Amino acid sequence: MKTLNCLILLLGMAGLGNALAYTEHEVLLMTNQSVLAKIVLEDKNPQIRQAAAANLTDQSVLTKIIFQDINLPVRLVAMQNLADQAALAKIVREITDWQVRSPALAKLTDQSVLFKLALDHADPSLRFQ
Repeated sequence: MKTLNCLILLLGMAGLGNALAYTEHEVLLMTNQSVLAKIVLEDKNPQIRQAAAANLTDQSVLTKIIFQDINLPVRLVAMQNLADQAALAKIVREITDWQVRSPALAKLTDQSVLFKLALDHADPSLRFQ
């Protein structure tokens, strides 16, 4: 599998990343974070992006996926691996889609951030969560 990760990375760097077809199962077995990030940010297939997000640990890439991907299941899988409290707070403050905001709110543990959100957030329903 390490060879496959290296091959995908090299092809991607050469601009040939889409020439290699990989299955959802192959992506689920990958561990190379740069390859996974490239796949999740560039692949057109949402199932492949979802599989890549499942093994991704890079907090900045996960945050980017949550804010930018148009596919809800991909965003929710990325949310499962997101632990960065500042990123979770930003998601709660800025994303209006409750299906994305709710799991971020559930993962927030910073009491000062939770208190501030309860006092100041424009969405009154957030104050009672």
